[in-house]
Amino acid sequence: MADDPAKRDAAGRFGAGNKANPSGRPRVLVEAIEAFRRPEDLEKLRLRLLEIAKSRDLKAAIAAIREYHDRAFGKPKQVVTGEDGGPVQVDITAIASKIRKLAGDE
Repeated sequence: MADDPAKRDAAGRFGAGNKANPSGRPRVLVEAIEAFRRPEDLEKLRLRLLEIAKSRDLKAAIAAIREYHDRAFGKPKQVVTGEDGGPVQVDITAIASKIRKLAGDE
């Protein structure tokens, strides 16, 4: 792997000082992220999402509506319960046994 431009070792890992994206995030993406953190640009985002929601592209419209709803009202809570609506029960002994089997200790 000596001619590998990413300079990976024999196991395929990056060598010291090398990384997959040496120039970092594209500046345009960073600027877009920063822009939507400013309160005055949130209204622009809201209007753009509403515009997309009215489009003929059904997938884009649904995605925009979902995104708008999640940002305006928060994502719906998802309750996790065990049997009969009670707390989730975890059998640690069964998990430990399986881990031992995988490790070859049993």
